[in-house]
Amino acid sequence: MKRSTHPRWIQTVHPNNSYIFVVKHDWSMMYRLRGLAVVFVVNQLDDILRIEQMKDPSTKVMAYVFEDSSASMESITPNPEWKNLPVILYLNRLGQYRDVHLKIEMLKHLNTIVIFTGNIHQACKDAQILSSLNIHSGIRIAQDTPLDDEILDLMTYSFYSVAPHAPIEPFSTMNVYYHGDNRVSPALANFENPDRYIHMDKDCHLAFSFDALERKEFFEENPDDLTLIGAHPAIDVAKHAWQSMFIESHPCSFCPAFRVCQGFFETVREQGNCRRVMLELLESIEFNKNNNKKMEQCQL
Repeated sequence: MKRSTHPRWIQTVHPNNSYIFVVKHDWSMMYRLRGLAVVFVVNQLDDILRIEQMKDPSTKVMAYVFEDSSASMESITPNPEWKNLPVILYLNRLGQYRDVHLKIEMLKHLNTIVIFTGNIHQACKDAQILSSLNIHSGIRIAQDTPLDDEILDLMTYSFYSVAPHAPIEPFSTMNVYYHGDNRVSPALANFENPDRYIHMDKDCHLAFSFDALERKEFFEENPDDLTLIGAHPAIDVAKHAWQSMFIESHPCSFCPAFRVCQGFFETVREQGNCRRVMLELLESIEFNKNNNKKMEQCQL
């Protein structure tokens, strides 16, 4: 079976409810989530099948997300019963291949993405290994992530390698969203997109990112009808927040790579690497778009 060429949390068609709610799973929330599209953040892998069995049929699960910042693939056990359930694993590292090769073979038959969060050198290496084995993988890029040559090498492999390989995050997500006259950023791969994702806690506080929830920067608290949240005025403000950098003449607004960054790395801007790396990413995405367009037009 041919694997998808785009990230599984990127939906080409919106669900009936135009927003996807990202929630840290709590059983008390299940009734409130009826009829919604949801990304469940779970505390343990066993919760995935429990939720799947107990959720309301009207709740559309877009992904199950599990993170263990100290775990390797050696210490977790993918479940073949996940089958086509969309599962995203955030792990520190891959581990020794001899100890994980059977798990890797299992992942090839599941709808799973593996994102590495540890040392950036090791994370890039592990992501490329899994991608080369046709497993959707990636690295977590934070605002303070060192933008070294390892990331450039992984980016080059993601966009230019002629050898068959699976998508690599966050480059694949950014490539899917970018269409030439809009703006994207690495934050998209963290479910941060006011056009699509809303983060919610068990008390029904709403924010545009997990960090905003943690900081209690809510744009709404316990609304009566979550299906109508798309009309909230705060969403339009969040969509256009990037414009404030131009109003303030922020140095990032003069960067030619702003279209694929939106000031994501503004706290490390003075170190200089973000401009070089993100400009390379922009060129890679545009190369990919133009190349695919030419291939689609070439017909006998």
